[in-house]
Amino acid sequence: MITKVNLKEKYNLECFKHLLEKYRNYKSIYREIKINSILGRKCQFDITEINPPLLCELGITDENISTITNIKNVAFRINEISFIIDGELKVNELILNIEILETTNGKLLKNLLESEIDLLIRPIIKSNFIVGFYASTEYNKAA
Repeated sequence: MITKVNLKEKYNLECFKHLLEKYRNYKSIYREIKINSILGRKCQFDITEINPPLLCELGITDENISTITNIKNVAFRINEISFIIDGELKVNELILNIEILETTNGKLLKNLLESEIDLLIRPIIKSNFIVGFYASTEYNKAA
């Protein structure tokens, strides 16, 4: 399933460094991105070999999300990541290819999607770095 990440702001590519540097082809891609940024060009790059897998949770609100500590909390895994970056190394768009897992939270996520509940994929931010992603519902709070 292909989905966009809900980025509340344009994050600099450096915010993703801790998340991406463990993947084999990231360093060569990063050099190419830097060259494009010097030339002021917009570019896209894909991380297609995500190993070790990037596991993600289902969170109902932002307040109860942390980094993954228990495999039982996992709802989906990311198979591929695509970044669209402007000439200033700001991430304009982030697209994920995800696979919903057969865990308790994965089944709940699948049921929410089948019920046509709006879900957003959001980044987990720790110390100004994006360390993962989670799926969240967005409820309108009554006054």
